[in-house]
Amino acid sequence: MYWVNFLHFYQPYNQQDDILERVVNESYRRVISGLAINPQAKITLNINGALTELLAKRGYKDVINSIRDFAKKGQIE
Repeated sequence: MYWVNFLHFYQPYNQQDDILERVVNESYRRVISGLAINPQAKITLNINGALTELLAKRGYKDVINSIRDFAKKGQIE
């Protein structure tokens, strides 16, 4: 049996700064750190363009870069 992890990262385009910071720190960065410490782990991730743009505008480019890097390694589809 295979377990498939499908994650959907979503925040509205006008999310409040404090809520976005909390979601990034308590959710998105935890998923990313989990992939870093478990190189055999793989997930399928859906992130919409509005959230990607919001993360870039609000200074969370590390999250975008990490997603890109793990996608290149084959850990994120």
